[in-house]
Amino acid sequence: MNDVVAMFFVLLPTLALVPIIGRIAGREASLITGALALQVLAAIIHVLIVREYYGYGDMLGYWRSGVRLAQGVEGGYVRLTDVISVILQLDNPLLVTGNGRTTGSVHGISALLCIVLGDSLYAICTLIAVAGFAGRLWMFDALRRVWPSASRSLAIAVFLLPSTIFWSAALLKEGIAIPGLALASGALVRMLHARRPLPLMMVLMGAGIVVVGLTKPYLLVPLALSAAVGAFIRSESTLSSVPVAVLVVVGLVGLGVLFPRYALGSVVESAEELRSLGVSHAGSSTFSVPSGGLPILLPLGVATALFRPLFFEVRSVMLLLSAAEMSVVAWFVLRAMRHPRSVWRGMRQSWLFASSVTFVLVFSVALGLSTTNLGTLARYRAPMMSHYGVVLVGLAAMAQRRRSPLQARAPREYSPKAVGRDS
Repeated sequence: MNDVVAMFFVLLPTLALVPIIGRIAGREASLITGALALQVLAAIIHVLIVREYYGYGDMLGYWRSGVRLAQGVEGGYVRLTDVISVILQLDNPLLVTGNGRTTGSVHGISALLCIVLGDSLYAICTLIAVAGFAGRLWMFDALRRVWPSASRSLAIAVFLLPSTIFWSAALLKEGIAIPGLALASGALVRMLHARRPLPLMMVLMGAGIVVVGLTKPYLLVPLALSAAVGAFIRSESTLSSVPVAVLVVVGLVGLGVLFPRYALGSVVESAEELRSLGVSHAGSSTFSVPSGGLPILLPLGVATALFRPLFFEVRSVMLLLSAAEMSVVAWFVLRAMRHPRSVWRGMRQSWLFASSVTFVLVFSVALGLSTTNLGTLARYRAPMMSHYGVVLVGLAAMAQRRRSPLQARAPREYSPKAVGRDS
């Protein structure tokens, strides 16, 4: 199937998202529709950069492997059930790089996409980009129900952060994990908002967790902890801290029992493996880590995940763009941190803000402890950025000392020195 025909089959159903955006977004519909167009454009640009400029990369490896497996299925010498076993990390006879691990799962997912769309990398990346957009649309709809006064700011934070747009439009672990994380996060916000488990939301959250678990399982740790913190603050008392938190934590533990690679201990080992691999494959963007153990690694890791690269660390155009994005982000954070009491008050009084901060901080620890290369930092950070954007919305509102989206009280109950509870 050539690129034009394959792209037609992807873009035609994508048009169905436009009226959905209109119903969900209201006044932000034009902004979000524009973000959808940017998302499709990012997929095309991503393929051009990787295939025509670099000529190598993980994405091309996944794609070539997927093409071979798809040809095997079509030729009858590879069983489709074996490809599915690769995706689910089950025993199978196929010789696939990373078989039984997350890398093997992405090879298998690539094969399924190639079976449907042929060998068009443009169409495959576009489909992944649209799936990521649809997941974030679902997440945005949940967020705006909690902070309706910040609908436009949330739309910008969820849809228009450059690293989210670019890295969610590629055949990579991050590109596949982002729709699953957005699906799980959106369902979780809806359950916390309702203060009870909702059967449909539980199913959708479970589906999202499976996608994340097969591609980026360490994301389940910040997701579970953010759910627990959000449920605790959302509750009226400690004893009524909503079964949602228990459900997520128990599910995370159960996942570790059924699939030992997803256990907390294995996540820590994976982080150490990634750091060792980064050190052994040092490049121009590799940075050294001072000795001193966790007391040094933890704050440095968090700062690296949240703010780097800095402009003086730039070695390429991609690093320059990443540094520009993170400089704007750092400005919002530092501006808000001039009033640390307001930030702390916001965490105590807004379950959504506290949950998002928890996700970002826990993720930052994991990312900071496993990353030694600034060139790949933006890619690894991409799944966190929508949650980071929610944090920035709250911080910006508190820094401006005006009515905050963290509030749902009537105007007469508002005090500029305090932040009210979420609805």
